[in-house]
Amino acid sequence: MGCPARKICLYVVSCFVMTNLFSACQNKSTEKTMKTTVVTPFKMTVSTGGGVTGLTSGYSLSSDGVIEHWQHFRAGTDSVLWSEKTNVSRILFFRKQLEEIGVLKKNIQQRGNMTTTVKLALPDTTYTWYWNASGKSDLSRWVKDVQRFCESMKK
Repeated sequence: MGCPARKICLYVVSCFVMTNLFSACQNKSTEKTMKTTVVTPFKMTVSTGGGVTGLTSGYSLSSDGVIEHWQHFRAGTDSVLWSEKTNVSRILFFRKQLEEIGVLKKNIQQRGNMTTTVKLALPDTTYTWYWNASGKSDLSRWVKDVQRFCESMKK
């Protein structure tokens, strides 16, 4: 038959090859699960206000999942009423809806006594749309959905 040393050597080499193959497969599956979607930083702001008091209140939704409810007085004082962290996917959903409405290609700028404003701030561009709060816009329903969601986050 064969030399026992040769059998042992073949056994060791086979074990080495199998271990490396198993290790390589395991690393690839780990790489697949570790991949995450990189989101370009952005901030969406929805607000309504103006009028006699000059009070504007709104929500800021950041790409990192932070939602802030804030107020701004004409005198220049700002206050954050509350801040909560939410699942980033929900904020990404609102941004996707905003883009699907098609407003990135529209110029909506009609102020009123009370004005609703939507702002999308990207690293290289800021889009701003505003209209009379009592009027209608392509964004009116979207704004209501965002406001309802934000209010549901308040603890």
